[in-house]
Order: sequence, then C-alpha cells, then structure tokens
Amino acid sequence: MDYLFEALNPWWDNSNWNTESYERREFQDVMRLLDFEENKKPRAPILVGPRRVGKTTLMYQVIRAFLKKIPASNILYYSFERADPEMQHNQNALSEIVTLWGNREYDTKKPRLLLLDEIQNVKDWDSRMKTILEATFSAPLLVMMTGSSSFDLISKSLQTLHGVTRRIFMPPFSLVDFWLMEYPEDIDFVEKTEQWRKLWLMTTHEDAGNFMPNPMPMHIETMKDEKWKKALNLQETWLLKGGFPEFWHDVDQRVASELFDFYVRRVAQDDILKLQGISKSVEIARFLKYCYFHPGGELNITTASQELGIPRSTMDVMLDLLSNAGYLRVIPRYTGNAASLRQRHIKIYPIDHGLIPRKAPNGMTIETMVVNTFSRMEEAEIYFLRKKTGGETKEIDFAVKAGSRLIAVEVKRRIERSDVEKFRKTVSELLPQATNRIMLCWDTDENGLIQDTSINSEYVEIQPLWKIALGLPNSLLAEGESL
Repeated sequence: MDYLFEALNPWWDNSNWNTESYERREFQDVMRLLDFEENKKPRAPILVGPRRVGKTTLMYQVIRAFLKKIPASNILYYSFERADPEMQHNQNALSEIVTLWGNREYDTKKPRLLLLDEIQNVKDWDSRMKTILEATFSAPLLVMMTGSSSFDLISKSLQTLHGVTRRIFMPPFSLVDFWLMEYPEDIDFVEKTEQWRKLWLMTTHEDAGNFMPNPMPMHIETMKDEKWKKALNLQETWLLKGGFPEFWHDVDQRVASELFDFYVRRVAQDDILKLQGISKSVEIARFLKYCYFHPGGELNITTASQELGIPRSTMDVMLDLLSNAGYLRVIPRYTGNAASLRQRHIKIYPIDHGLIPRKAPNGMTIETMVVNTFSRMEEAEIYFLRKKTGGETKEIDFAVKAGSRLIAVEVKRRIERSDVEKFRKTVSELLPQATNRIMLCWDTDENGLIQDTSINSEYVEIQPLWKIALGLPNSLLAEGESL
C-alpha cells in the first residue's frame, strides 16, 4: 500500500508532475466547498459526470492549488480504478486508507486533503464515507470524491451523506469552455452573454397578442467583428472536436475509430456492467454504438431488439442505465400531457456531439449540440414534436419548456426566406401555444452573422447557432427576475 501511495502522490517527494492549466468553472465550485478558512464545516464535493470528461484532471488542479496552502504530506490522492481490485470489495477500504495515511508523517496542525477518484467502485462507500466525514480529527479533514458510473447511484448515496456532501455535475466541454480556454481574458463578456441567455429563455415580449423577439443586449449588439469571428472559429473547432479531450488529438480515421471503440468498451465494462440488471458488456457496447450511429432517430425498442439480437427486457434496462449514467439523452415526444408520454415515442442522442462517429460535422452533429445545450439548463425540458395532420406528417425539431414558457425550436444548416414562413405555419398548427419561436442557423458569413438579414420575421427569432451555444446556464432566472 505504501508503494501505491507514493506512486499516486508524486508531490510527496517533489517528483515532477503537471496538469492542465485551464481550470473549468467547476474548479471554483469545488474550491469554495473545500475552503477551510471561510467555512466552519466544509462540505465534501462529489464530482460526477461521464467517463473521460476531465474529472481526474480537475482533482489534480485542486491538488496544485492546495500545495500552496498545506504541506504535500497532508494531501492524499487515491484512485479506486487504478488500485488493487481487492480494495473495491474490501468493506473497510476507506477506513484503512485513512488509517495508513495517518500513520505517515504529516503536519497535525494543518488541514488534510483526501481525494478519492471513482469512489463508486467501493462497496458500501456511502455509509463508510459518512463515518469518516463525521469523525473528529485534530485538524479538518477535507474530502473530495469523483464518480462516473450512475447519477442515480450517486443521488441515492447523497441521501446517506445529506448535509456533509455536495454533488457537482461536470459535463463535456461546452463552447463556453472552448472560448475561455482559448481567450481567458474574455471572461466578463462570456458571463454577460450567459446572463442574457438565461433571461432570454425565461422572458417573452408580446405586442397586441403577437410574439415579438427579445432585443439583443447592448454588449452583444455592439460587439466588434473580432469577437464575432472568434465565436465562428471556435464553433467550427468545437463542433469538429466535441467535448471530450480524449478525442481532440489530430489522428487518422482508423485511430479515431479505435479510440471510439475503446471508449464504448470502457463505458460498457467499467461503468454500466457494474450496475444491476445486465450480465454481458458486449450487449451494452453493441446497443451504445447503435445509438451513437443513429443520433436523432426515433428509437423503436422492439425493432432495435430484433436488429441487435438483444432481449427487449435487457434493452429497457440498458436504456435506463445509459441515460441515468449520462451517456445518452432520451428526448420524449411532446404531447402537452406528461402522463401520456410513452417510452416508444423517444429520440436518442449522445451526451455530446463528439461521440458521433463521423468525419465532419453534419446535420445530426448540429442537432445533437442543440439538444445538449438545452438539456444542460436545469429548469428546461426538451421534447420533439411530430404529428399527422390531413394525412401529412409535420414536425418541429424541438419544443422546450422553461417555467411557463414554451419555445418552438428549428435547427437549420442554412435558412431561406421560405423556411421561415413554413416554420411559422407549422408552429401555428402544431404548437399554437408557443411563447417563443426561434430558428438556429449553422451557415453564417465570415463574421459569424446571418448572411441574409432580410429573412428576419417579427414572428420568428433567427439566430446563429453559436449564439445559443455560448450561453449554457447552470440555472435559469425565475419569472420577473432581471439582470
């Protein structure tokens, strides 16, 4: 155990180690919870999110920050994915780690920081962790954990750890992350834009009963061409690379395919298989690849079961686990009545457009990005809408509910004047109660603006795609709230 401790904690003997310089905003959330100088009783953050999204990197960044505050010997990092498998089944694993660490030399007058990576791999970790967090030490014991298997699993455990922990969700990299990683000096601009997007989502303007699009905030209207071009270039990069750092390397198609297959196998074997209800990781991998190769398709469980040779009952379990674990977005059909939703009326999307196996961004890449943009908004619910009227099937890409607002959303690579009128008529027929109507456009001019401004309509708000992606709020403003 001592050898493993030293291997996982190179800062103990001043060995060379480094981590990424860009700190995502979840880093500040974690640091606030661990601030022993400001908080009389710091809470233990549990960082959850999909595999390979950067949780371990953020842990190392926390370590780097704390090395400026406390001695290196007072910091212990332990990974239950890289450790001896026997430790995962040892009910006393956590207490043994703390005891062995306590037997080593450290500064008893300074706080200690314990970082436990992939905590869900430990049997009964929640009850064991509660005992440790509630114990009394000579100096504060600060704890940070990560988990990537199942959000439901983490949520149930939080009931046991109520009051001593705080769950922080870490999604794949967004356009905001790409912007701040490339241009950290633009933090004020990005935050203002996010605030406006929150307000936009919860506000409508009505004039004589007709919808009028919200005015753009002054700081966006007066943006210099330089920032518009930044947004356009970053959108291209983000849509091409996606939100998982593992897929950012410039590799040929064969290597990219191998990376994708490896990622799917790891999810199947190391995350989902450990949860109840499924015994074969190959079935999980097959189903997950099927979903990633058919983003935005309406999933028919019976048909997919026959095509994949997997029992329907197993498919139902896998769909539930993969969506709860954050690897799939399940979008139901909008009916206006939550009680009438049926699992057979769903569309499936990857948790990030970077997981779609393709050589270049296409329509489904863009649609997946929009789905995940709205899905990250805590108070927004996203649906698709398709109806048969007069023997003809009509469709609105998405219906988004936010508070009392109902937003009709159409995603287009390029918008023509006829598209706007068609969208307006379709919304009037299928979703007349919509409070907002918005069309998002991928193709823009070299400055990131809609090329043909003459197509703007007083009934439809038309925006470049990057503008909605730039604002990914963690929460939405309540009605009546203003900037």
